[in-house]
Amino acid sequence: MKRIHLLAIVFSMLAAGAPGVRAQGTDFLFWTEFDSGPVGSATIGLGLRGDISRTVGDFLIKMDRQQFPLVMIRLYDRIDPVREPEVIAALQDHLDRGGRLMINIAELDRMPNMQRFLGLEGAVDIEEPLQFADTVVYDLRFHPAAAGGPLPTTGFPAGPDFGDVLIPDASARPIFQFRDDLTVASVLGHDGRVIVNGWEWSSWGFGVDVATEQLRWLTSCPADLDASGSLDLFDFLEFQSLFDAGDPRADWFCYDGRLDVFDFLAFFNAFESGCP
Repeated sequence: MKRIHLLAIVFSMLAAGAPGVRAQGTDFLFWTEFDSGPVGSATIGLGLRGDISRTVGDFLIKMDRQQFPLVMIRLYDRIDPVREPEVIAALQDHLDRGGRLMINIAELDRMPNMQRFLGLEGAVDIEEPLQFADTVVYDLRFHPAAAGGPLPTTGFPAGPDFGDVLIPDASARPIFQFRDDLTVASVLGHDGRVIVNGWEWSSWGFGVDVATEQLRWLTSCPADLDASGSLDLFDFLEFQSLFDAGDPRADWFCYDGRLDVFDFLAFFNAFESGCP
């Protein structure tokens, strides 16, 4: 793509302004039925402040009343099919406003509509004898949202379900895989703004470390390439320079190992979504 074409697009977009999520004294909303586990510990370590919902009704009320930069969902069971369309609509509105999302629903295999919304073609339930669920997970391709190493387990999951193997569609990128059969354990979707984890968190010894890296990614602003604290023309100029030079850092948004127009489109979408 020629520089003049890029700049024309940039100026037209800057004229419209890049939206951003504005925290209203709260960094996140966390919907979880039980203890907050590794995710809760990670939020404390990162100094994030948030609100917790225990029921679908309370979650939807809070989503309707306030705009959260980050929404996290960790459930052992599927969402009530009657309320699932409402939840998906609320999450879609959250993403449309530039929000970020972390999902860990052990029964995601029984929620085809939620799968499609999250960028999955399907999810397959992990069942005993747990050929790979009680081993380790490696990052499929290094990404800042991944811990960058193996995740030893501490035993069997504490919940009633062991989680799912994820089948991403073309819009989602695998970032973790189960070691033994190389199936996908975690994906990154919606231009890097959504992380879906297939395994049940309580089964992993370094769950806090993994949650910390994922939350650090979701609360960061990777499109701010010049680290100025805001998104502007200079971020686009920096991306163009990296792209022209064939610098791997221009692959920051697609992470497929090559530089092409899709990297620009992913950067464009990340810029347009704004900072959390």
